[in-house]
Amino acid sequence: MVRFIHTADNHLGSPFKGLGKKDSQMAKKAKEASYRAFEVIIDRAIEEKVDFLIVAGDLYDTEFQHIQERVFVIKQFERLRQVQIPVFLIQGNHDFWQESALHMSFPDNTYVFGTSVETIYLTTKSNERIALTGFSYPRRWVSERMVNDFPNRESHVDVQIGIYHGFLDGSDKEVAAYAPFSIGEMQAKQYDYWALGHIHQRQVLSDDPLIVYPGNSQGFKRKELGVKGAYLVNLTPTKTVSNQNQIEFFETSPIIWLEEEVDLKGLVTFQELALAISTKISHLHLDEKRFFLLSLVLTNFDDLSQEVFHLLREEDRLIVLQELIDSDKQLLYLYQIKLGPAQEQVFWPQQEQLEESFQDSKAYYQAPQHFQKALTDLMSNRDYANLRDSLPINQQFQEDVMGQVEILLNQSFHKGVDS
Repeated sequence: MVRFIHTADNHLGSPFKGLGKKDSQMAKKAKEASYRAFEVIIDRAIEEKVDFLIVAGDLYDTEFQHIQERVFVIKQFERLRQVQIPVFLIQGNHDFWQESALHMSFPDNTYVFGTSVETIYLTTKSNERIALTGFSYPRRWVSERMVNDFPNRESHVDVQIGIYHGFLDGSDKEVAAYAPFSIGEMQAKQYDYWALGHIHQRQVLSDDPLIVYPGNSQGFKRKELGVKGAYLVNLTPTKTVSNQNQIEFFETSPIIWLEEEVDLKGLVTFQELALAISTKISHLHLDEKRFFLLSLVLTNFDDLSQEVFHLLREEDRLIVLQELIDSDKQLLYLYQIKLGPAQEQVFWPQQEQLEESFQDSKAYYQAPQHFQKALTDLMSNRDYANLRDSLPINQQFQEDVMGQVEILLNQSFHKGVDS
């Protein structure tokens, strides 16, 4: 039996999108999360005494890695070298090959595939003959159907594995169509396993052969909800064991993104609002080994008094409502409260990017100098010049403006659905 771990999209060094810079402790937790997730993978590989590790692209978040990221990976691969576990690595659209003066060589147990499709051979300790076929991205965008360059299964090997970072034809995921492929094209190659990367949601596209996305090892934005991880794979060359029993998903993410809906139908006062939120939070199942980022979506809020509604400015509401989860403060961080319909709806394909852009802009304009510059530009318009002397330019005013902008945007979105 051939045993290996399949991981992808680790994005070491990736920042968490949409958190802003308001909480330095949370920022530190977020920065470390991708490293801790990868350490879990290495720990599991050693514990299970696997034959090898596959990294199917985007190990790093960018093509130019920080020296800290490189040193970290080298240390982890060195741990595998000491127990004679090889690593087979392809580079994806985020960490595509770039020449850099900071380049540091991996330990000699690590093989990085070149930018053309190639096959590497391995004989395991149990004498199974393995062929691994893959390629690395030479640039950020690869639009070619690279699957066409993969050879058919070789008859003299016990197991052949394809390693591929790309996009499934017809997928409705909000990701770019890099190196597109179809399930039929991969099945036609007669491989035993396809180790995929690029999609940040785990999916088994086919059972025969196994064509698998493990998803990312740590979620980095609010859409990447729930537990993330990697696959432990067992392949039997004689195929006497059902494919259904050949893969085991295991958790790696130290931080988990959650999104919960709170129905405010019939609620009027702040006390009622606070009780509804507190009740929702009390029913969450929190694992003490993990940290949770919680986004609350408030729905059916039309009955709230105007006074309470206007108190829902982000700067105030997050501070006040975080106190509701005081007993679980070490496990749960309330990073966002938003107004939304019962079922979140997508109004146009780029909505998620727009929302993230707003959060990034919001963090930018929280800096007094940036907010003041924007206000100065506004007041240079003669239609607003008469307001210059009457506005209370202070921190409270700044928070009021940013809070009202978000509320207005949410209201506009909802009206767009209802109309």
